[in-house]
Order: sequence, then structure tokens, then C-alpha cells
Amino acid sequence: MKTFNYYKHFPVDPEHPTLYMGLQPIPANEWIQIDTAYKEQLHYKEVLFEKDPALVSALGGDPTAERELLFFLSENLPRSYPTFFSKKGNLFSNQITGRDYSLEEVSFSEFWIGNVQEDVCLLKESNSEHRLISGIVAFPSQWSLSDKLGKTSDEIHEPVPFFQEKIARQTNIFLNKIKEGIFYERFNWTLHPSTELHCPRPLIKKRVSLNQIDSIILNCYLRVERQVLFALPVTNALVFTIKTYLNPIRELSLSEFSTLQEAIHNLSPRSLTYKGILTDADV
Repeated sequence: MKTFNYYKHFPVDPEHPTLYMGLQPIPANEWIQIDTAYKEQLHYKEVLFEKDPALVSALGGDPTAERELLFFLSENLPRSYPTFFSKKGNLFSNQITGRDYSLEEVSFSEFWIGNVQEDVCLLKESNSEHRLISGIVAFPSQWSLSDKLGKTSDEIHEPVPFFQEKIARQTNIFLNKIKEGIFYERFNWTLHPSTELHCPRPLIKKRVSLNQIDSIILNCYLRVERQVLFALPVTNALVFTIKTYLNPIRELSLSEFSTLQEAIHNLSPRSLTYKGILTDADV
């Protein structure tokens, strides 16, 4: 299904062509973001879920943490967007969609899919390692929730070039030290050939020569993930949310396109492949 084009973040940095953590603290009311694709994306998530719940969700790893996150979200949304959401007792109302939810009766999947564009993963610590225990991921970029479920951070990021060499250790240290009440934001970017958001399998990449890259990327889309990480106060489960933005490369400003060119040309062949470009230099 072809989806939507919209533009908010441009995190491409030529000074960091390879992997780095890039985490920054943000206020709690900036956790969830709403844009003009809100209703269309919620509808698409519902379509995917109705087609096959296993396509987008894997729940039950920790029902207590899932329930805590449901109530946490039901409190956060009215505080962050009081004109869009309200909560009176156990009744939650979404003014954008016109839907009401009984928080005592609604399932976690129905509430999450019906109210936020972000995907979500829950991680729980065991023997100083955090494992993915459950989640709702409708818009993955070349991975699937079912393939990652139960894995540690190191195992989840195994396909990511230079993860082990550069940031695996500091990532695990950071995950073990996250304190409740602090939200952290980071960005990741790749190139995609279309506006399709649901991409659970590796994209078919056309091999190109290095001198063809600039012309090839003009027909691509810049896919940006805004990732937010924080700890729940009661269960201490880690919440990892992913908001995906897409924009045609041709709609970038000249300075942004120049920055993207520089960043791409600074990437190693392995990183180029991971970002979406297969070159003659790949081995």
C-alpha cells in the first residue's frame, strides 16, 4: 500500500557518517508527535492489524508492563495535546477520531493502534541484559517484530554495520542506567525506493557504481526514524517508540541535498548497503 509524504526532521550529519548514539533528553510532552498523516496512518495500522495481528503485534511478554504503558499513555496524551485528547475517570476520548475508550476494558493493541502513529517495543532487564518482550510495530524498516522478539540489544542490532565495534557496550551500559522520568530522543535515517511504511523484509537493492549514487538517490525517499526511549515507573520496563517520517529526496532544499550527498559519500560500503544503496564496492 502506498502511503503518505510528510517532512519534519533532517538528522543527516556528515560529521557522523557511521553509527553513533546521539541521544538527547526531551520533555515528556514531546514524546508523542502528531502530524497531518495522523488519521491516514492510524487507519493503515488498523488495516494491517485486521489483516493479520501477527504482522504488527506480539504481546503478552509482560501483561503488567503493557497495562502500565496503556495507562501511562492515557495520562500523557491529554497533558501533551489537551485539545485532541481527554480523560475523565476511566473514559478516554480522542477528539480527532471521535472514538471513546473504556480504559478498564480496552486492549493494549486497540488503544495503541487507535491513538498514536508511533510503533512501540517493550524491553525488560534480565541478568544485566535487556530483551525485547513485546511490541506493536506496523512500520518496520527491513525487520520484523517476530524475528526480534526475545532477543537482547546486541542480537537485535546484529545486522547493523559497526554496532558491535562502536556502540554495543555503551548502549548496554545506558540501558541499564535509564532512570524513570527522563525521556531520550535519537534519530536514524535510511533511503527507501517508495513511500511504503510497512517494510518488514529487506528491500531489493539495485547494484550501482559509486559515480551513479547521486542520480540514483534523486528517485529515493529519505526515511527518518525518531526514536524515543524511557523507563516506566512501576515495572521499570523500557519503552522504545519509533515515529517514521518520509520525504522525497527531490523535495529537500539544496543545502539539505548537499549535506545528504556528503554524508552518503562518507559512508563505508557496508553502511551504504544498510542505508539502502548497493554499490560495486560492496563485498
